[in-house]
Amino acid sequence: MKDVLRKTAALALVGAMAFGTAACGDKKNSSDGDNHEGNMAAANVSGDVAEEDLPYGATMTQLLPSINEDVPITIELDERFIDQEAGIAVSNYLSALTNADAALMEKAFYPPYLKASYEAGGFSSAQEYLDEVQANLFSVIAEHAQKDVDQITVDYIIVDNCYSEGDAEAGSHFSDMDQILSDSLGSDFLSKVEEGSRRELYVDFTYVLPNDDTSYDYNYGTGYPLRMYLYKIDGQYYVV
Repeated sequence: MKDVLRKTAALALVGAMAFGTAACGDKKNSSDGDNHEGNMAAANVSGDVAEEDLPYGATMTQLLPSINEDVPITIELDERFIDQEAGIAVSNYLSALTNADAALMEKAFYPPYLKASYEAGGFSSAQEYLDEVQANLFSVIAEHAQKDVDQITVDYIIVDNCYSEGDAEAGSHFSDMDQILSDSLGSDFLSKVEEGSRRELYVDFTYVLPNDDTSYDYNYGTGYPLRMYLYKIDGQYYVV
């Protein structure tokens, strides 16, 4: 029972990786690794539409490690909906998760919630918790790649979609997340969240495996994007 509880608690950090809608497919050649379509809603817009009225994905921007040393992995997003600070938090999160880097995770994932999560799961430290989460993620990837996986290198992240507070498509997701956080951190936690800052993101990434020239796409291969929430807390964006 203890092991079951530990594995269940470990999944909390992975979205943070709650699974979204299904897709299909397998893998693609590394030469196609950067061919991301983004939110296809943008492709259905015709006529003269002001940029601010275009849907998410109509104006995508890349944040590059070669230009910004705070960005560990290239990430593509629509800055009209997600600012660079939030994008850097997502890039840090994926880098920390896939490299089991507890110090970096504490910069990306809200530290009090990280502590509450690993303690609730019976883990003794953020590092022990992160090791378990990484192992769970790699087991999912191993099913896709059909080989043993103990290391991956994420080379590209794309935020496929983003919902903000008040978006009808988000339904009760934000209030549900607020309740989860309040239950873990206390009801006064919400007073620290900047009004209007909440974001619900659907994220995909490509990765390579050691001694393998194939670029794998997480969503395309597993059938699920990563759903994660970002809140601006005490003036800083965190994944929660």
